[in-house]
Amino acid sequence: MADKDYAPFAYNDLKREHLMRTGSVVLHELYFANLGGNGKPGGKIEQDLKTEFGDWNSWETEFRRMGLVLHQISFSRC
Repeated sequence: MADKDYAPFAYNDLKREHLMRTGSVVLHELYFANLGGNGKPGGKIEQDLKTEFGDWNSWETEFRRMGLVLHQISFSRC
């Protein structure tokens, strides 16, 4: 940032928001890129989700919760 007098706490907040939204976009793209023709994952992504979350439904529940959290955060800052 060019403004050296910009408040560090504000810059920190901007960077955190930027990283969170960038990560959200990447996860969104990965999610849709890995869906199978029936709307369910297959292959390696399915195995990885089972390893990390136990099954598809547990992962989907967590994914939807995080989407709601991000939605609420974005509107709470208005």
